[in-house]
Amino acid sequence: MGAQFGFQLQKIASAPKIPEKVMQALISTMERGLIKVGEELPPERDLAAGLGVSRNSLRECLAILEYMGIIETQGNRKIVVKDASYFQKAVAFVRISSSADILQDTLEFRGAIGCAAVTLACERATDEDLAQMQKSLERLDQNPHDRTTDIEFHTLLMNASHNALFSSTMELLDSLLTEPQPDSPLVAEYHEKNCRSHHRIYQALRDRDAREAVAAITEHLQLLRDFTQATLSSNTEQA
Repeated sequence: MGAQFGFQLQKIASAPKIPEKVMQALISTMERGLIKVGEELPPERDLAAGLGVSRNSLRECLAILEYMGIIETQGNRKIVVKDASYFQKAVAFVRISSSADILQDTLEFRGAIGCAAVTLACERATDEDLAQMQKSLERLDQNPHDRTTDIEFHTLLMNASHNALFSSTMELLDSLLTEPQPDSPLVAEYHEKNCRSHHRIYQALRDRDAREAVAAITEHLQLLRDFTQATLSSNTEQA
């Protein structure tokens, strides 16, 4: 890879926060002038090998970078369109997934988006939107621990607002959140309450009751906040 592209990337250690580490490694190469704005990134296979991460982890990171407007896809090529300074700001945003110091800010931000989105969804949701959400709920009922379906429900909820910024912002936030550990003693209780909370949100949308929808999403986010804080406290006690 080094001979083909004229530089050698420093490998990064496998760790839970791969997207940020991938970004930092790419920023380093840009600051050294090894990747410039307007240039093509190496192929995924070579880039993943150079960074020492899996291609799936790399793709997750590249999807975030593309959403943020740092890279653009042109055919099969990925072109860097923002400089290292802009890149640094992106990394600062990604840190919301790992910084306990601003966890409260993150949850409040999600709450603000959620309340606005469900209000719009009560007005704008189509029959097809509601049908897709119902199917998602049925899948979640069958497997309450399935985080993919949980995220799917929220994505469908944001889509039902028919506001593109709500949808894309929530999708990014959900992609950065750490998945609850399956062996946590708090998880089973959380998922049971989580399912009931989803049903309350869905019913409010079906009834076109914006006030109830806001109350339901607020309750849901409080549940997430309580679970997160309890998990952090439990981890601290076990440390």
